[in-house]
Amino acid sequence: MKVLLLRPHYDAHHRPAGFPIGLGYLAAVLERAGHTPVALDLVLYRDWSAELRRVLAAHEFGLAGISCMGVQYRGACQTGQALREIAPHVPVVFGGAHPSITPAETLQLPMVDFVVRGEGEFPLAALADALERGTDPAHVPALSYRRGDAVVHNPPARECPAMDDLPFPAYHLFPMAEYFRMEIPGFPTRHPNPMQIFTSRGCPYRCIYCHDLFGKRFRPRSPENVLQEMRLLYDTYGVREFLIYDDNFTMELDRARAICRGIIDSGMTVGLQFPNGIRADRVNEDLLRLMVRAGTHSITIGVESGSPRVQRLIRKGLQLEKVAEFLRLARRHGVTTNGSFIIGFPGETAADVWQTIRYARRSALDYAFFAFATPYPGTELAEITRRQQLRTQLLDTAMDVTTPHIETREISIARQKWLYFMAYLAFYTRPRRLGRLLGSLFRPGMRGKYWRGVLKYLSPVLRHRKDVSPSS
Repeated sequence: MKVLLLRPHYDAHHRPAGFPIGLGYLAAVLERAGHTPVALDLVLYRDWSAELRRVLAAHEFGLAGISCMGVQYRGACQTGQALREIAPHVPVVFGGAHPSITPAETLQLPMVDFVVRGEGEFPLAALADALERGTDPAHVPALSYRRGDAVVHNPPARECPAMDDLPFPAYHLFPMAEYFRMEIPGFPTRHPNPMQIFTSRGCPYRCIYCHDLFGKRFRPRSPENVLQEMRLLYDTYGVREFLIYDDNFTMELDRARAICRGIIDSGMTVGLQFPNGIRADRVNEDLLRLMVRAGTHSITIGVESGSPRVQRLIRKGLQLEKVAEFLRLARRHGVTTNGSFIIGFPGETAADVWQTIRYARRSALDYAFFAFATPYPGTELAEITRRQQLRTQLLDTAMDVTTPHIETREISIARQKWLYFMAYLAFYTRPRRLGRLLGSLFRPGMRGKYWRGVLKYLSPVLRHRKDVSPSS
């Protein structure tokens, strides 16, 4: 069966896109199962509907899959509607984080026939098999669909796939040169042709704001498997910098060391960065030294709050002294650091937020990213807001962490906007950081990146200046 795989167009406050690695995995598993995937990334096209029409006219598809996160949901709906109008006979399946968590609601959309929940590689291949043979989809794991007026949720697969059993993403189906020209979410790259890569899935921690799309068990790829993919990208596509997007790259210290040693021994000269964040309490000097030798230049750490009380409230469980220890090591070894922080949790007071702002400003972090607590469906945070009957503003047009979403009993949304602005102002006006920021503007490509950052992170506040008031 010929299967169309789509990343929808979307506009999320100038959010960088990068390579659609989820589609790459889906395509690879479909190919291995004997199907013919056609990957279409609508983010690459200004007139996305014309490109979709062109591809649908050129091929006869038996199934179309649309993958989306929360920020892509509106674009996914528009893409599905256009697909239904152009090719009404093609069944449409939605997958990804948002449909996985809200399958029944997603199936209320008239253009959606199926939803694959969770990790979609093997269920999607099983669905393509069933449609090709004309058999009942009742045996397809993790599939939701309508049967008459009822919504059916098939049970999930008994076991998650072993990570080394997954083929590498089907890079050959994508215009790789286009992604090398795109801005990827992360630090400024220092080597040509950067590319994202996952070396594991799953997270055993229980933070209230996180989804569990990949489960609560750490599932690593073997170092040998990771190095084989890196070598493929290095030799075939000229990739010279890897952005490791794991939730927990350093969860198993011996495995992380083995990957770094493998890169060093391979002879590949690459840059490494960790923009998705690692835990500061899962790094020691021996590992960090190896990471730097392997090419690491930048690391994000998830701090979330400078208040020990809020750390307990959100079940992050991070000891702040471990952050200071990590930052001392990073500075000693010349690693650029970024800290991620979240404000606006239910139960968090303005005093707690100020404690976070002061902590971030006084820290040895080079950069900081501040976000609003976002009650994505399926998270414990969403359940807390529902249970406490808090007013939320999680709209399909603003499902982004740079927009405040929860009117808590402690801090109004207007005051959250003001605290958000003050957090950035306090952090980046410290003389050392301000000087580095101004100096980096003269580096090639940096001026545009910083300008896009201002548009993404501060313009939502500046557009609502009338709401940004300390007395609100």
